[in-house]
Amino acid sequence: MASPKVVLYTAIFGPFDQLKPMTFVDDFDYFCISDRAIDAPKPWKIISVSRPSHDRSKSARYFKHKPSIFFSHYDYNIWLDATHFQKSSLLGLIGVQDICAMSHYESKTIMDEFESCVRLRKDNPDLMKMQVDSYYRDGFDDSTGVFSTACLIRRNTKSVEALQEIWWQQIDRWSRRDQISFPYCLWKLKMSCGVIPGFCRSFYHSDYFSMKPHALNAGIPLL
Repeated sequence: MASPKVVLYTAIFGPFDQLKPMTFVDDFDYFCISDRAIDAPKPWKIISVSRPSHDRSKSARYFKHKPSIFFSHYDYNIWLDATHFQKSSLLGLIGVQDICAMSHYESKTIMDEFESCVRLRKDNPDLMKMQVDSYYRDGFDDSTGVFSTACLIRRNTKSVEALQEIWWQQIDRWSRRDQISFPYCLWKLKMSCGVIPGFCRSFYHSDYFSMKPHALNAGIPLL
């Protein structure tokens, strides 16, 4: 039986992030989608695009949630935020479930995540509050848990494509903070998310990923 064809990709818009070299590379294809010229370290290849939104963060999320634009011929696609880099093999995570992510290191409910986003000034607080309130009015019960969406491992299936479509609709309508809308979309479509072990933060541990926050990206060597 042939091995599944896997792509790992990220997106960088504007000058805020630097493309990181990996400390471990699987037999995947590695792509970065960007609106600027990037001197790409191996194994990265650049896909040049025009920015789909004036919002840099929402532009990255557009491609994050629409892998079929470039990667429909892959069996699995792996999204990795530009703040993160791979440090060990991900092969053992392929095929565990149709979609997998790490559990959130702190938030247990979408209200927790909303309050964290307000505290850290991640987006418009009034917009996020209206979003969360609309989910609870719809009957959402927080039974799915809250996930970190810095890494998403997705099988190329119709059900995952449907999930991504409704998820992008929420981001386009409401906040760009997709960790708020993800649990609601799982609940709405009666889907579950597999859990990638560990928490990828400087004060927690993941066997698979490390990160450098946005403000630390430039000029600081990877650990």
